[in-house]
Amino acid sequence: MEYAWKGIKGRARVRVLSPLPITQNFDKIPDGAVPAGWVNTQGKFFVKALDGTNKVLAKVNTSASPLVAAGNAYMGMPDLGDYTIEADVLGSKLQAGNEVNMPEVGVGACRYTLMLVGNTQSLRLVSWDAMPRVDRTINFSWEPQKWYRMKLTTTLQGGKQVVRGKVWPRDQKEPQGWTVEYTDPSPNGSGSPYLFGRVTGNSLGGTGNGHLLRQCQRDSEQEIRDLP
Repeated sequence: MEYAWKGIKGRARVRVLSPLPITQNFDKIPDGAVPAGWVNTQGKFFVKALDGTNKVLAKVNTSASPLVAAGNAYMGMPDLGDYTIEADVLGSKLQAGNEVNMPEVGVGACRYTLMLVGNTQSLRLVSWDAMPRVDRTINFSWEPQKWYRMKLTTTLQGGKQVVRGKVWPRDQKEPQGWTVEYTDPSPNGSGSPYLFGRVTGNSLGGTGNGHLLRQCQRDSEQEIRDLP
């Protein structure tokens, strides 16, 4: 919106967001667009139809620029806390000669990221990615072109943040235990929920591996919900 008064112009932008719980399956988002109100998403992600019908959020994989090769798609207010995010994720594989690359894909809550790292076949729980203040990394084998469900929950207890994450094949029953856990004595008390993606195996002018995110609750939808 733009306003003018006595030669003085002002411009304002409005962002409308849903409170928790948030559910998004991308079915009503046009191909090539991103969900309205999602910050840091335009130019880094886009919605597309998978197999002609199933809508997903895909990571842009046509540029090696660090400005777009990795990104967080923020979907909520930065003051949210004590919530759970779930999403279905799928990564592809890129082979160039003897080099094979897979992407990094994940979910985030309260500025903690749970990510699958394809090239090292690992699962990481991190915070402050450029110089990780928190880094819990474990070996975790996962396959390209296979859907996995990721779940990350944060709970502030006694001045500490209890962060728990789990990953399992989407077509299997959710395991009872958590795959990775961390209690942060210097907690990130709040933060927007987000989807994470990083393209690897990309050179300037080329195409890197891609990955797809379909936010999920039960049957391929996502719910970000308040904890009981």
